[in-house]
Amino acid sequence: MSQIEVKIDHVGARGDGIAKTENGPIFVPFALAGEIVSVDLDKSRGTITQIKSKSPERIDPVCAHFQKCGGCVVQHMSDDAYQNWKLNNAQQALDKAGIKHKIDQFLPCTIGERRRVVLTAHRTNEETQLGYLQAGSHDLVAINECAVAHPVIVQNFDLFRDVAQIVTPHYKTSQLTILLCENGFDIAIDADFSLKDATIHAVSQKATSTNVIKRLAFNGEVLVEIEPPVLTFGETIIQVPSGNFVQASKRAELEMVDLVTKHLKPCKKVVDLFSGSGTFTFPLAHKSAVHAVETSGPALNSIDRGFRSRQGLKPISTERRDLFRSPFVREDLKPYQGVLFDPPRAGAEAQSKQLARALNIKKVAAVSCNPVSLARDLELLTKGGFKIKSITAIDQFLWSTHIEMVALLER
Repeated sequence: MSQIEVKIDHVGARGDGIAKTENGPIFVPFALAGEIVSVDLDKSRGTITQIKSKSPERIDPVCAHFQKCGGCVVQHMSDDAYQNWKLNNAQQALDKAGIKHKIDQFLPCTIGERRRVVLTAHRTNEETQLGYLQAGSHDLVAINECAVAHPVIVQNFDLFRDVAQIVTPHYKTSQLTILLCENGFDIAIDADFSLKDATIHAVSQKATSTNVIKRLAFNGEVLVEIEPPVLTFGETIIQVPSGNFVQASKRAELEMVDLVTKHLKPCKKVVDLFSGSGTFTFPLAHKSAVHAVETSGPALNSIDRGFRSRQGLKPISTERRDLFRSPFVREDLKPYQGVLFDPPRAGAEAQSKQLARALNIKKVAAVSCNPVSLARDLELLTKGGFKIKSITAIDQFLWSTHIEMVALLER
């Protein structure tokens, strides 16, 4: 390891400052464009030992754990610089795929919005630590605050630690997915060990004794459910399946729903692909008949229950289907005028190829958490005759590299 001085040219897509040198790029975490820094160099990565010339865009981070835990990468960047960086990253992904359309708007994020977090717990003889893994490492950074998590989640860190201590044997690690629902917490624990009956009894008693834990599951099996955790999609109350995917921020969810529903409003029949538990299904059903397609049976059951409990909606039907292996083909798409798809990070390549061939589909709303896979899918759709009407970038992953995108297209 050697020490050198470098000038940072720009901040890369992963949040590292990048210095251009005659020997190739050097990646410097937590450095900003224009800064001159001394670094300890290990191959192509540098660790800052001194900032000799500080960027005017550098600010003090709001969290004491920043640079230790792996949750945030650019807390040291001013709001304007951060938003420009995130917007540019998304735009570059589109540009590389040959998408000519510029992002129309960027909707920013604020602190304390995350209603879903994944925490790691590790138990020793002395204590149980709860926190996030250090970036690029399996080392746990114990935390007592988190600026991105909803304040109600942070207020209950001690409770989550107590639950983890009951469940986790000595020198073992577990992972807690915490979802803040409208009536309390849904906690799903995953680990590479099994639970003894006495442990199941003890942790169930702990959950029942609180007034905030509504359900507790371990490795996919529900241990105790005091009452079903619920969320509201549109105006319909949904019983959320354990471990179910939901948008990280309620504010971001509502912004996405607003864009999608306004775009697909003229369509009498809409197919909602990768529907989950109905984030978009129910808002769309105020104006359109909706066919929700999803691989998760419990998610579709939630949609069915929600629809039966609610009056005044257009018809909602469901179908269990793996859209990666068996996308909707042209014949399947004949009844519909509008399509929404919101796939995992891999995107909807196979489905986009089929949509491009379906001439009856007049409007498409594409939602994605990955600008790269979205750009690929948009290229397929535009080659098939669709025109991009708008692209909106929505931040719901504050100070991270991730961003949500909503693209609206019409034939």
